[in-house]
Amino acid sequence: MLQYPYPPFGLPTICYVGLASYLVLVGVYSAALSVARDSELRKEFYNTARSQLDLLKTIGVTEMEKQLMKTYKSVDKRTRSLDDNRFEKDDMRDALHGLVDEMDKEQVTEILHDVLTELYAKPRFKGQL
Repeated sequence: MLQYPYPPFGLPTICYVGLASYLVLVGVYSAALSVARDSELRKEFYNTARSQLDLLKTIGVTEMEKQLMKTYKSVDKRTRSLDDNRFEKDDMRDALHGLVDEMDKEQVTEILHDVLTELYAKPRFKGQL
């Protein structure tokens, strides 16, 4: 969609578009040259990118936990509606299939790995440490 600059600043705006485009190009080019020449600047960019990646990772893990809790609550609600409080093997399998269908398979794999690691890290008998 073409936007037309309207008076009173229409003509000056059009006149400066070429100059502004050239200055942006020169700025990007000089920034690329500076980064290519200065190793400290590259390190700083790398550290900044890594810290932002850590922030995104934290946000992603938090969101994944929210989704897992939401899914757990729905599964828990379904299981509480059952007449008997015991889980049958088929009921558990159906609940897990529903959980896997609602989430990304990689997320489910990570979560199951963490749960199984925690489960087998605990002592099985009261006498063990």
